[in-house]
Amino acid sequence: MLFRSIREIRKHEEMNALRKKILIEAGYYRLERIYQAFRKNLLVKPTSNAKGTILIAPSWGTENVLESCGERLVAMLLKTGYEVIVRPHPETVRRNPQLIKYLSTKFSSNDRFSLEISIATDASILQADVLICDCSGIAIEFAFGTERPVIFIDCPIKIQNQRYEELGIEPLELGLRQKIGLIISPEKLDSVPQSIANLIADKEKYKQRLARLRGENVFAFGQSSKVCAQYILDIVNGNNEESL
Repeated sequence: MLFRSIREIRKHEEMNALRKKILIEAGYYRLERIYQAFRKNLLVKPTSNAKGTILIAPSWGTENVLESCGERLVAMLLKTGYEVIVRPHPETVRRNPQLIKYLSTKFSSNDRFSLEISIATDASILQADVLICDCSGIAIEFAFGTERPVIFIDCPIKIQNQRYEELGIEPLELGLRQKIGLIISPEKLDSVPQSIANLIADKEKYKQRLARLRGENVFAFGQSSKVCAQYILDIVNGNNEESL
C-alpha cells in the first residue's frame, strides 16, 4: 500500500461517515518483484550498441499516446537510433486492434522495433532506459522499480472516477509526474529524442531521487510479504486487530 492510499481511504470514510477499515501498511509486492528482477538483470544484460532502449507503454483511451501520436513518436525514435518497445495497454489491444496491426506492419521490418502484446512478464520494464507514457500506473512501477526516469506525453488524462476531486487530494499519478521525469506537450514532440538523451545522461541523479521518493511514498519496501504473513499469523493466533 502507498502512503497516499491511506490518506484517500481515510478521507473518504470521514466524508461519508463510514466505519474505519483495518489498513495494513504492507507495501507493494509487484514493485518489489520488479526491483529485485531489475537488480539481477543489471548483472546479465548484454551490452548494446544502440543509444538506449525506450519503452512506450501508455494507458488506454482514445487520446492515449499510441492513438494520438504513436506512429510519429516511434518513427522519430527509431530514426534517432533508439531501440523501441511498444507495449500497448490490453484495453487498447482489445478496442483498437487495427492500430496495433498498423504499427506492427509499419515498423516490424526495423530490427530495433518490437511490439509486446502480452503484459504477462516484466521483461520490457527491465530492459528500458526510459519509459514514455501519459498517466499510467506503470510509470510508478517503472520509476520506483528500476530507479530510471519517465517521460510523460501530456495527453488529455483519462478520468474513470469523475468525483475524484471531492477528496481534495491530488492523485499520486499526477503529483509524481514532475518529480520522476519530464512532462512534454504533444505539440513539442520533436523535443523527445533530446529529452531522452538528457535523462539518460542524468541517470545517476534520477537514481538517487527516485530511491528517495520511493521511501517517501511506499510502505515497508522489500518487506511486504513478511508484513502480510505476520498479520495473517496474528489473526490465526487470536491477536487483537486494530486500525492503523
